[in-house]
Amino acid sequence: MKRNKAAIFCAVALWLTAHAATGQNDIPVGQWRTHFNYQQSFSVVSLNNRVYSNAFHSLLEVDLQSMAIRKLTKANALSDVGITALAADERTGSLLVGYSNGNIDVIRESVTINLDALLRTNMTSTKRINSIFVGDNSFFVTTGFGLLEVDLESLDVANTYTELGRGGATIGIMDGAVKGDSIVLATTDGILTGSVLTNLLDFRNWRRALEGSQTIDFVEVSPDVSYAASSTGRLWTNEGDGWEEIPFEAVPQFLKLQGGELLYGNGNRLFTRARDGQTTSSTLGISTDIADAVVIGESIWFADERNGLGQATGQGVAYFIVEGPGEKNIYDIEVVDNSLMSMGGGFEFNGLIPFNRPASLSAFTPDGWTKIDPEEIGSATDASAVASAGGVNNLYVLLYGKGIYQAQTGELIDHQTTGSLLQAINGFVPVTAIAVDQEENLVVSANQAGGKYMVRRPNGSWEPLSFIPSTVPPAVRLEQNGYGDFWGILPHSSNGGIIVFNIESQSYRVIGAGSGLPSSTVFDLAFDRDDYAWLATAGGLAIIVNTYEVFELVDLLITYPVAENSFVLNDEAIHAVAADGANRKWIGSDRGLFLLDEFGAGSLTSFTRSNSPLPSNDILQISINGSSGEVFVLTSAGLVSLRAEATSAERVIQQAKIFPNPVLPGFSGVIAIEGLAFDTVVKITDQAGRLVREMVSKGGTATWNLADYNGSRVSSGVYIVLAATRDGSQSVVGKIAVIN
Repeated sequence: MKRNKAAIFCAVALWLTAHAATGQNDIPVGQWRTHFNYQQSFSVVSLNNRVYSNAFHSLLEVDLQSMAIRKLTKANALSDVGITALAADERTGSLLVGYSNGNIDVIRESVTINLDALLRTNMTSTKRINSIFVGDNSFFVTTGFGLLEVDLESLDVANTYTELGRGGATIGIMDGAVKGDSIVLATTDGILTGSVLTNLLDFRNWRRALEGSQTIDFVEVSPDVSYAASSTGRLWTNEGDGWEEIPFEAVPQFLKLQGGELLYGNGNRLFTRARDGQTTSSTLGISTDIADAVVIGESIWFADERNGLGQATGQGVAYFIVEGPGEKNIYDIEVVDNSLMSMGGGFEFNGLIPFNRPASLSAFTPDGWTKIDPEEIGSATDASAVASAGGVNNLYVLLYGKGIYQAQTGELIDHQTTGSLLQAINGFVPVTAIAVDQEENLVVSANQAGGKYMVRRPNGSWEPLSFIPSTVPPAVRLEQNGYGDFWGILPHSSNGGIIVFNIESQSYRVIGAGSGLPSSTVFDLAFDRDDYAWLATAGGLAIIVNTYEVFELVDLLITYPVAENSFVLNDEAIHAVAADGANRKWIGSDRGLFLLDEFGAGSLTSFTRSNSPLPSNDILQISINGSSGEVFVLTSAGLVSLRAEATSAERVIQQAKIFPNPVLPGFSGVIAIEGLAFDTVVKITDQAGRLVREMVSKGGTATWNLADYNGSRVSSGVYIVLAATRDGSQSVVGKIAVIN
């Protein structure tokens, strides 16, 4: 089948190819950056002539004068991810951010002050911050166990109100507001109102209303009237004579009292209720899902859970488009031709159960993120893998349940394709893994009763890999090593481990726990510079050394990383593994990201959410751009990357690239010298030829921290970079200008 969107995809692919080798590595070594999807927004506030809106992982700031957009993330401003509450205090100019784990940030004049007292508290109940509201001198944090009061000047916790239910029972606080000298709380058991002139630490000093009605989710107050609402669609008002239920136009996603009018929203409709009960509504877009809104002048700024931050004016609705992957839930990542591809969809390795997520594919190129959405991908679910037959302009995309999309031809390869060996089961095409070899053969694995392994030649002909018995489960991921062998991860439910096969010799071997692996549940595999196979398993790391004789009648030499007479990362689930240009190993587990040396002999460094911009310690995938050295890390809370110092080595020294150059005053990072051969000796001299520093490249990159042999920063001037190859030849590869 041919599709007219193929030309569009190929045009994008050619553009990716033209830009793939430049620009993307132009960030300093050691710098992190985030790659989040911003097509979700959950709340919106205004402060200091700016609008702030939060996604789960970050904030957007829009300057109302210039309309400039700034991203506030864990890499540059925030202390955490998992934002659940947002509020603003005009008097102190403070933006107040609450997180799902109890963490709190106070942002004043671009300075972030972290309040982690609740985060560090040892307790069994949830610490999730439900909302934040502001009083005269304090702000209040509502949680599932009570209420925290924080002084706005000192930022100390002034009071903790717990066990506020009848008889001192614990009840959850959902929302709150300050009205005169009273605090009004929406709780899991009605409304509580308490005067600050009494001892509110005593549950008996709180007045109770609407008990037993159900959870009250929202409360809004003004000097004349108060409103309370539940997310099930009930609304109450109190004008001084007690709470009275009144009709609601729609089940509210939020409740906000502004300018004497009550705002609430549902779906794509925003409702405004006047004091006299007159209600008007506005329709904001078509696929909108309003989560919050605020009126500023003639504009309505709204948080949309489907599309991000929006602004509605008399001219219509506009969204603030922020660069990022198009996938809200990234399933897998893969570097193809120096571009990172992210996929949305996937399936469960344990049972091959589809996630039924909309299929999507995005590419991170030197010019940023690009959404790739040809017709076949946009109408399908569960994009699960990509394979390249010569760059991004010849890409195959696995659509679990539908088939394989070939970008170059625009063809959907499925059971109806001429000569295809794929079988459909009730219309479901169970392709589980794809790979492409150097001859552009497409190797396919599928969960079908007949042959589960097959190859599609470049001329379109199909061949079954009949030497692999039908009793062997289908692979869920395929990788080819330097010997031309394909290594596949078998489904976790099969307890099979991995399969290795070679098409030319028609050989195969299944390797599981009985062969020496620490576990038959394999999550990831990678091949290093020596073609050792590194396996990430549920029982730890394993290394297969003699991959060159995997089909011989010999025992496999399976080892485990050892440092100081003990196993490294032993007996814990390892989810991801990758080898960089210096042959170092990047390892991901549910405890964070680890960098091991070439032999896995101990951790060179480790990164967690507490010491880095990682949004989560649960690492799912790692993919490395060998040209730039950028390490992309997919976590359960989003995608980030780190520009590491190791790049893939050249065969010979190429034209070196030195970045940054010149070095400007205030720079405190390291200089990267790229385009080198493996283990190149690099010497830095001054213009008089005096040696300042010497180092050995990591892969194809050497780094210099601007220090001499005494550890002192060098003075301003021009420095010569010489590179020596293994044969002893030496040449000037560049100059570095340093300005202090």
